[in-house]
Amino acid sequence: MPSDGHLDAINELISRFGQPIKINIMARCPIYNKKIGGVEDSPHLENIDDLGASDIRCWNPKKRWKLILILADMINEGYFNQIEVCNAHLHIATVKSTHRLFNECNWGKSK
Repeated sequence: MPSDGHLDAINELISRFGQPIKINIMARCPIYNKKIGGVEDSPHLENIDDLGASDIRCWNPKKRWKLILILADMINEGYFNQIEVCNAHLHIATVKSTHRLFNECNWGKSK
């Protein structure tokens, strides 16, 4: 299950975006993470306290840009500390300060 803190951050994102958001995945168990080829330290496995990750489905470039602008503010406010911008989704997460992805912004390709 996603952490309460991560769910609160997602609810804040939805509120600021002003329309529904499609989430591909939030929390993963280690077995499913391994099955789909996820990395061992995937932020989707971090589901305690305020930690966690979500993949937001977003094919539309204009909506993706609007979400990125909102997320930039939310990152500055401490809601999230890791983002990956992909062609069909946005990965957002809050990870521990010791995690290799802490304060990272990456580019990727949706599977």
